[in-house]
Amino acid sequence: MIELKKIDIADAERLRQMQETAFSELLRKYKDYDTSPACESLETIQRKISTSDFYYIEYNEKTVGAIRIVNKGESCRVSPVFIMPDFRDCGYASAAMRIAETLYPDVRIWELDTIMQEDYLVGMYERLGFIPTGETYDIKNGMTIIFMQKTI
Repeated sequence: MIELKKIDIADAERLRQMQETAFSELLRKYKDYDTSPACESLETIQRKISTSDFYYIEYNEKTVGAIRIVNKGESCRVSPVFIMPDFRDCGYASAAMRIAETLYPDVRIWELDTIMQEDYLVGMYERLGFIPTGETYDIKNGMTIIFMQKTI
């Protein structure tokens, strides 16, 4: 059973290490040292924990990933959501996204962005009901961020 457990500021270093591991493959592929979650400093992660809702994604009491929700009142932004390499392709990210929606029952608009060239990521979000907004941002040659939105 998937559960979301709130992350405390004391867990910032653990979360930083998890992000480094989870995003290392994409970092190696795109060499995006400026915006990759794998490169975030401890201070940045501490700030994000204190200004938003960060949750561990747990399966049978094992931490398999994390998800951050930025509650903007009428909308929520997911950034990031990730699953550790040993636990991928089991549906944990999708389950975590569905659970997150139940935690914010008054929110009708969900937003996120992802790497357009990563078909498996775009496809997962589309299966969850997200659609591209038409807005994109080129990080670098061969790496484009696509913005997506879901209305409930």
